[in-house]
Amino acid sequence: MKRHIGRARATSGELGVADRYHSRRWWTLCVVCLATFMAQLDNIIVVIALPTMRRELKLDYAQLEWVVSSYILVFASLMLFGGRMADRFGKRSIFLLGLVLFSSSSLVAGLAANEYVLLSGRAGQGVGAALIMPAALAILSRAFPDDRERGFAVGFWGTAIGASLAVGPPLGGLISQQWFWGGVFLVNVPVGALAIVVGIYAIAPSEDQKMTERLDLPGVALSFIGLFGITYALIESNYVGWVSVSIIMPLAVALLAWLFFGAVEARIEAPMIDFVIFRDRVYTGGVLAVFFWAFAISGIAAFTSLCLQDVLNLSPTVAGLSYLPMALLMMVAAPLSGPLAQHLGVPLTVALGYIMTAGGVIWLISLHARSRVIDVLPEFVLIGIGSGLTMPMQSAVIGALSSRWAGAASGVLNAAREVAALLGLAAVSAILAERRSAALAHGATQTAAFLDGYRAGLVVATIALLVGSGVAALSLSTGIGRRMAKVLWNESR
Repeated sequence: MKRHIGRARATSGELGVADRYHSRRWWTLCVVCLATFMAQLDNIIVVIALPTMRRELKLDYAQLEWVVSSYILVFASLMLFGGRMADRFGKRSIFLLGLVLFSSSSLVAGLAANEYVLLSGRAGQGVGAALIMPAALAILSRAFPDDRERGFAVGFWGTAIGASLAVGPPLGGLISQQWFWGGVFLVNVPVGALAIVVGIYAIAPSEDQKMTERLDLPGVALSFIGLFGITYALIESNYVGWVSVSIIMPLAVALLAWLFFGAVEARIEAPMIDFVIFRDRVYTGGVLAVFFWAFAISGIAAFTSLCLQDVLNLSPTVAGLSYLPMALLMMVAAPLSGPLAQHLGVPLTVALGYIMTAGGVIWLISLHARSRVIDVLPEFVLIGIGSGLTMPMQSAVIGALSSRWAGAASGVLNAAREVAALLGLAAVSAILAERRSAALAHGATQTAAFLDGYRAGLVVATIALLVGSGVAALSLSTGIGRRMAKVLWNESR
């Protein structure tokens, strides 16, 4: 009898705990959105502060690239590993650990007195973000078991990502001009501390069964070596040339690392990437299309900021505000892309989005030393609307696979986006540096030489977007594209 009473009390206690955390689910939504906003914001807020960093820390263009690339490199390399860590040790624990690492690393970066400390802080931020992002959606899914509430929560979470694109540039410009460049990192410290406190209070401890398989440490190490080798070669080739041993060796090591990575992932019991997901044409084509989009946009983002401030002589605040229409139009176009896909079809809608984005990018070639901020508006409008119209592709890509593979598919899609951003920045930088050096050798001014290299980078980004348009149209021209159009239409009503 006592045993039954004890069991009843235990059950009652467990229900009480569950009810308590269920009542805090909206706080959970707030803290997850806040952490996601912060991690995504660091991809863009630093871009506007780059010219100020270059002047005050006396950095060259290669060092500036590493300020951006070090974050993306670590973030992209460890994102899949972060998801496995969350499965192994619990979503709540890994999420909070990510917040601690991200906030403390932001403090290090913000107070850095030289490039080495700054790069260490940026790499630490990347580790924190790689732990935060994979756990975020899993925490929301658990906190909102009801389908309708979960749909609202995930939509709100997506809005937080869009808001980071809108807030990042003007906030970065305002902080770097009115305070100092390190403020773009220090702003994360109080926000992160608040998120940690609220997260401890609101996020329920993981009760689901944790993964028992061994972590894929060889896969993590090999993927990181492969990415680092390619990135290092692309950035440093601007200064030593492609035939240098210091370039050939990293490329050779990167190639070997990727070959070994493929062999390890094909044999290991619990791989970071299960290659079976790439058998689906819609999924594989969609991932490639996302790759081309991120490659192009990230490739020109940092250098467009430099162009606005160093060539057009805009203040950091005005340069940041000029990005605002693009981000806002992207947020408006994204939810409208569903109804449009119902009428035009997903392949045509997505292809149209890519073509509009390419039109905006190639239009930036018209910028010159006498251009005004209003001259940037049409280009940014096209890029914003076009980017918003590509959203149905991501839903179609994830919907192409069964729920069994949805988690892995989402992880690979996000990792591909970050890897493309990293390689796009490095590749466009290499092209810009080569053209800039050639122009200077022929007697061009610093401004004219920069514009010559910048325009060459814009051409490459435009080609990537047009290729992505074709890949998206071909891969989505199946029954899944038509089915996803109906799903998107129903969700938008």
